Amino acid sequence: MDLKACLQFVQVDCNLSMSEKDVTFCYGMSKMTVYDELNHNDNYFKLKFVEFLEFIARLAHLKYRAMADIPLVEKLEMILDDIFFAFGLERNEVVTEVVEVSESDNDY
Repeated sequence: MDLKACLQFVQVDCNLSMSEKDVTFCYGMSKMTVYDELNHNDNYFKLKFVEFLEFIARLAHLKYRAMADIPLVEKLEMILDDIFFAFGLERNEVVTEVVEVSESDNDY
C-alpha cells in the first residue's frame, strides 16, 4: 500500500475525518529503515504488513489525541470499529480473563 492508497483508505473508503497532513505523517512515521536502499528503493513507497499495523496504531493515537486519559488499546478499538463499519464488518470483543496462579500452603 503506497501513500496514495493510504490517503484513499483513510479519507474516502473509511471516512475517518483526518487531514492529508495527518495521514501523511502517520504513513511516514510507520516506515521502517530500508536495507540496501540502492537496490531496494521501491520499498520506500510501499507499506509492509507490520508497517500497516503501525500505521493504524498511529492513526488511532493521532485521531484521539485529545483523549489523553484513554489508553492506546481503547483508541485502537475505536478506530478499528470505524474502519470495520465502513466495510460492513464488526470487531469481535476480546474477553480478558486474569487467572491468578499461586502456590498454596496446603501443598506443603
